[in-house]
Amino acid sequence: MRSTGEADDRRDLERLALEDWPERAGARVRSVTIAGNRAKVALAVNGNYDYWVYYQRDGGGWQETASSNGPTTEWEDRSVIAW
Repeated sequence: MRSTGEADDRRDLERLALEDWPERAGARVRSVTIAGNRAKVALAVNGNYDYWVYYQRDGGGWQETASSNGPTTEWEDRSVIAW
């Protein structure tokens, strides 16, 4: 069973990832992956366009660090990507 904190983080990340997309884009969350203070949200936009948004948590909550139409490998490893 997931902790309440993790469920809250997932809801926050879903909201953040979707907030900049207009309703007509039909954006929907495909997955949310949290690794410590980093997170990846995969979206489907317009039915078949894949898009990824990456976040890092700091004292102010989740902050977007990168987004693109292709996935970023090793996003969760601080020794590889230093956001």
